[in-house]
Amino acid sequence: MIVGDFGAGAAMITFGVLLGKANLQQLMFLVFWQMIFYGLNEAIGVKLFKATDMGGSIFVHSFGAYYGVAASYFF
Repeated sequence: MIVGDFGAGAAMITFGVLLGKANLQQLMFLVFWQMIFYGLNEAIGVKLFKATDMGGSIFVHSFGAYYGVAASYFF
């Protein structure tokens, strides 16, 4: 449940970047893939790199921001 909350937080950060650029269908498609990539990003960071992130703020904010900027460039 908590990991899902962090994923939703990353999606809200991405929505802030894309405000006014994407329609609802594009946002749904974007969030579907974002949750998959967010899970992979966190798994790689925690398991492979052994990054200690108390509270998940590094993964949430950096992934949400960079994913949003890349999506904004794409749109």
